Amino acid sequence: MSQPSAFRLSPSALPVALLAGGMATRLRPITEKIPKLLVEVAGEPFFSHQLRLLRAAGLTKIVLCVGYLGQQIVDLYGDGAKWGVQIDYSFDGPKLLGTGGALIQALPKLGDAFYVLYGDSYLPVDYRAVGDFFLRSGQLGLMTVYENRGRYDTSNVEFAGGRLLRYDKKNKTPAMHHIDYGLGVFRAAAFDGFPRDAVVDLYGDGAKWGVQIEYSFDGPKLLGTGGALIQALPKLGDAFYVLYGDSYLPVDYRAVGDFFLRSGQLGLMTVYENHGRYDTSNVEFAGGRLLRYDKKNKTPAMHHIDYGLGVFRAAAFDGFPRDAVVDLAAVQTQLCQQGQLAGYEIKERFYEIGSHEGLAELDTLLRPRT
Repeated sequence: MSQPSAFRLSPSALPVALLAGGMATRLRPITEKIPKLLVEVAGEPFFSHQLRLLRAAGLTKIVLCVGYLGQQIVDLYGDGAKWGVQIDYSFDGPKLLGTGGALIQALPKLGDAFYVLYGDSYLPVDYRAVGDFFLRSGQLGLMTVYENRGRYDTSNVEFAGGRLLRYDKKNKTPAMHHIDYGLGVFRAAAFDGFPRDAVVDLYGDGAKWGVQIEYSFDGPKLLGTGGALIQALPKLGDAFYVLYGDSYLPVDYRAVGDFFLRSGQLGLMTVYENHGRYDTSNVEFAGGRLLRYDKKNKTPAMHHIDYGLGVFRAAAFDGFPRDAVVDLAAVQTQLCQQGQLAGYEIKERFYEIGSHEGLAELDTLLRPRT
């Protein structure tokens, strides 16, 4: 197999995928309220020791594959800047994906080649030598092995003459004297043919669409609209638009954003004079001001509806819990009560694919006329 690009890569430039999404049931009750990475070892969280080890090896780009209680890790370590590394996060989503599934989920963040390390392992080895051997091998994957002979766990590798002859965790053979050491290196192509998240697989990093796409996954439970935004705050910065995935809104986004930035408020809601046509009106809007927003308690003065495009400062979510279910409507209602929710009226109607009727309308709108 020819891999000419291999020699343009440096072992220390490869990112490290660190698998830390499991439930850590063997360490319970310690891990009932904290993820395994935060279990204390020698007076501090285990992950701190791992970071020092990786940084000392010259590996400074870390992608954490997290699930169970993963937001606690984000809160404590953030982007890794104070540790001299760059940390990015890939959450499993509403269900745990397993080690391979978590890596497939994280592929858009990992690039063409990367190390893989388990989140509960401490491996004081020469990472650069391992990476260099892999890049020169021209193969899609590398497994580090250790001559175990059943000492630390059941041996599962046949290794002889510098070659890995067989690896099987279920079916043992008398020739298996080595064990998977826990450090691997892979090309992204090694995962071709395995099932992927359909959206990530289809759109990737967005480059071919002329945009930059990043992904934020809820974790092991669905967090609601507000909770999903709180989860994504590290990727969003100080101010950002919010749009629903089933909405098609042909409006002047720049005008909306400019109005918000000049308003000096923490949030903005676009509104449409609906009069109950497309859905139940839920906004009192008059004189260019948003007076009341309530999805549960309707009033006769509610003639407008939330149009579906918002703009927020990250501070709008202060005080709301992380890694918990939060409805965006609750955030908006609180901002409105505090006088921190600007209103911007849209004259064009909205379209959506959240209903059969809405799907048919949008299909008619966008389908080329013959």
